[in-house]
Parts: sequence; structure tokens; C-alpha cells
Amino acid sequence: MLLKLYFNVESAYYEFLDAIDNYVPIYKTLVNPIEDNGYPSFPVYCILLAFIVTVLFFFSHAVQPTGPLYVQVQSTTGAPVSGAVISIGFPPYDPLSLFSNVASGTTDFSGRVGFVGIPVKPLYLAVSKDGYVPLLRLLDSFPSTAVNVVLEPTSETVLQAQVENEDRQRFVDDIERLKRNGHPEFAEAIQGEAPVLDG
Repeated sequence: MLLKLYFNVESAYYEFLDAIDNYVPIYKTLVNPIEDNGYPSFPVYCILLAFIVTVLFFFSHAVQPTGPLYVQVQSTTGAPVSGAVISIGFPPYDPLSLFSNVASGTTDFSGRVGFVGIPVKPLYLAVSKDGYVPLLRLLDSFPSTAVNVVLEPTSETVLQAQVENEDRQRFVDDIERLKRNGHPEFAEAIQGEAPVLDG
């Protein structure tokens, strides 16, 4: 079965050469020099073609240089943002399927996350965290080993923080008012419940 397939393909090969030889002397230049030495040209060119394809595949999929990449995520106040999800991928960016993901990770308590083995080529960096506006950045200057990212809080997060701070301030003001009005015992009784004011 395989031998029959081989001869059918070889026959098609020689028919193709015959058609070309009507316009270009291919037998004289590429076929006869091989077959005059006792070698069939068809398997020789099959091996040569396989070698060329292998070489092209190797160079197109050659190992790319890689390096480390460290990402620092902060809020607009300068505070570190922990729990931010970092995704790294190759362009072109597709907003529907995002991109070909290379690596992903989550920032620690200090707002940092590190990656190793990142290809040294332009990359997309996507950063997301609940309560913050998602960020997408093209790292066209990579290999830079450290990247600083600033996330902007959403309007809802800013409003919630303002309300919480106002509630804390109101609680502390009530304690101070009790002390000034001669009721320190009530102030001391509830002072342990007073939340700490931000900043």
C-alpha cells in the first residue's frame, strides 16, 4: 500500500518535471546530474525539502531570550495595592479575547509581584483590582526589570472612603464632646471602640 502510494507520488513528480522541462531545462540542470550518479532524484529532493522545512521550523521557533520582571502596584495616594491581578501577554491586543497570556500573578501585601522567564520582547501588562480602574499598558521598552503601576480608584471607592472617614471623625468628635461636657466615664467606656483615622 505504502509502496504503491510512493510510486504514485513519484509518477506525479516526474509529470510535474516534464511540464516544467518544456519551458525550463530542469532535467539537464537539476535531475540528470543526480540520476546519472545512480541516485533517484525524487527521494533526494524529498530529503532536501524535509531538511529545509526542519531548519526553517527551528529558526522560527528558536528559544527567545528571557528575563525577570517585577511589578509594583500603587494607588494614587502612594499606598501599595495588594491583591491586584497582573496578566502579561503578547500583542496584538484583542479586546474580546484579551491576548495570548504569558504569565499571571497577584500582588502581595507590599503591592509587588515578580515573574521569571518572561520573553524579552514588547508585551502587554494588564492590571485589575476591585475598586480600581483596570489598566492596560504596552511594555515596548522591555527588558526593563521593574515596572511601577499606579491604579486610580473608582468613583464608588473614593466616595466610600470619604463616608468611612467622616463616620470615624464623627465618632471621635463625640468622644471629645463627652469629655468636654464632664462625662469622661462615658468617653472612656466607648473610646476602645473608636476606629483609627486614616492618615
